[in-house]
Amino acid sequence: MATSVILVFWAATMLWLVRNKAFPDRFGRTPAGYRDLLAEAPAAEDSWMRIVFQGKTIGYARRRIETREHDPVAQMAIGYQLVARMTIWGVAQEVRASAEASLDAWHQLQGFSLVLRAGATVFKAEGRRAGATLFNVELNGSAGPSRMTLEIPDDVILHSPLQQPLVKRLRPGRRLVLKAMDPFSFKPSNWTVEAGDWEELEMAGRRVRALALRLASGPISLRAWMDEEGRILREESALGWTLEACEASQALSWAGEGAPGSEAPQEWGGLFERLRPGGTAPKE
Repeated sequence: MATSVILVFWAATMLWLVRNKAFPDRFGRTPAGYRDLLAEAPAAEDSWMRIVFQGKTIGYARRRIETREHDPVAQMAIGYQLVARMTIWGVAQEVRASAEASLDAWHQLQGFSLVLRAGATVFKAEGRRAGATLFNVELNGSAGPSRMTLEIPDDVILHSPLQQPLVKRLRPGRRLVLKAMDPFSFKPSNWTVEAGDWEELEMAGRRVRALALRLASGPISLRAWMDEEGRILREESALGWTLEACEASQALSWAGEGAPGSEAPQEWGGLFERLRPGGTAPKE
């Protein structure tokens, strides 16, 4: 009897080691937030994508990583910028959104800033670390200035869950589980990023080999494609857009082809609710 118990315990231990040590990505290992994200990230990175909707280019998106060697409190900055022409509540207008996270020398989030503009309406948020996982956040939008206290654990990443330094490690059949927080609704969510098979993808008139990725969170399921060097070539957006990798000059030459005929989903992530006239903001 004792021998059987020992064998069962040994088998269970070996199964745990194989699952969690030998093949962690196959079982959805959760990365440790920004520390894992930046462990293999370059000191500087700048990537651009054009935004396509209903066959038209409606804007661009930019992701960047910047190192500030002489500022230990904000030694690294991860930024995201989006410019798009779209229809919101029946009005065609240009939307500009930017989000930046500041991290110290130990890759711990110390602060963040958010700006969302649509026409003459502006929403801003500034967050600063106030404790182990607490941040004091100042909000300013259509409802006037307000303050709130927000909890952001160290294993949570702001912005998009599709972060190149993390997903570039994926291989067919492997996956990652990420904890992300929408920077405008402040709602946390768990995302699974799973790698499928290598496919042939047409980009700028030529065929390239790309790894198919699937992103899932609750009822949301999106697709993306990554080349052999870990660069995201194409990705779907929850807004119904398609983002395609391009050069900076191509992105900045965008002049807008008019707003799409259909409205952007107002419920997505609270993104546009912040701009609704008379909308409310949480107060401390």
